[in-house]
Amino acid sequence: MNFAAALITAGLSAPAFMRYKDINEDERKKHGSGLWAAAVFAAADILTAFIAGREETGVFSMISMMIMLNFLFLLSFIDKNHRVIPNVYIAGAFVLRTALILIQGIAEHSLPAVFISSLIGFAAGTVLTGTAYVVSRKGIGSGDVKMFAVIGYFAGGIATVDILIYSTVLCALCGILLLAFRKCGVKDRIPMAPFAFAGAMIYMITGM
Repeated sequence: MNFAAALITAGLSAPAFMRYKDINEDERKKHGSGLWAAAVFAAADILTAFIAGREETGVFSMISMMIMLNFLFLLSFIDKNHRVIPNVYIAGAFVLRTALILIQGIAEHSLPAVFISSLIGFAAGTVLTGTAYVVSRKGIGSGDVKMFAVIGYFAGGIATVDILIYSTVLCALCGILLLAFRKCGVKDRIPMAPFAFAGAMIYMITGM
């Protein structure tokens, strides 16, 4: 059942990436047909299903994690190439998670608990990155704040903190290496979404 849900989720998520590719024909020519993206979608979802089965994670929690990973993978591609996180994808992910909360809450008779957990995660992602945004004087982008707010909405409070820590450490290490090899300057912006995706994958692999 977990693997069937993984494949279905990958299939439902892939059109969002392909839609983005269709809009940007130049990116299609530059990066290929997008089959590699479908492979990553499927691999991430199947890995999530395997770990969810091992950890006895509920089906709805597993599907939410899959959708979050697919969402982050899509944002990684966009952020890497255009240094922007489109609001339309943030809004779409928020609406989708809200629908999943309602479905899970009704199915498991735990709507208040599921909603509160998601709300705490949303607040954690917003406050932590929002504070960093203000303190660093826009050292991180406003899109990153919105992205981590949605991550929190999907993952919950504790998971959001873990993912943020993993993401920040990976981003810092990458920045140090780029500076050391003179591939970027001190004032250059490093896209955060790829590291958020990597951080979420590490969180998932180390025990959801």
